[in-house]
Amino acid sequence: MTYSFQDERIMTSNTSQPLGLHRIKFHGKGGEYFAIWLVNALLTALTLGIYSAWATVRRRRYFYGNTELDGDRFDYHAQPLQILKGRLLVIGGIIVFYILLAITPLLGLLALLVLLALLPWIVIRSWRY
Repeated sequence: MTYSFQDERIMTSNTSQPLGLHRIKFHGKGGEYFAIWLVNALLTALTLGIYSAWATVRRRRYFYGNTELDGDRFDYHAQPLQILKGRLLVIGGIIVFYILLAITPLLGLLALLVLLALLPWIVIRSWRY
């Protein structure tokens, strides 16, 4: 499967240069991905979702590693433990939020305001993966 798109580059000088055409190729095969998907689904179900961080890394490495743009292939550098820690942190935050909401709704509202204030930082940090 091959896709094309125009490469728009901003030039520092005033000369205009024709836009380049780059090809995107995907070298993966359906059977290979199906095997990865099946193992990921089974292990995620058996471990009650814990393996999903490893499944995410494995899936993205397969897709990135088999995608080629202008002769270069992509790579995925996230580590599964980092993803798992991030997910556990989110789950812990949700649990703390609901406990605060149950104890005192005002504390729950305060926690929600703190979360909203930190949301831009959280989004930027999540883009690493």
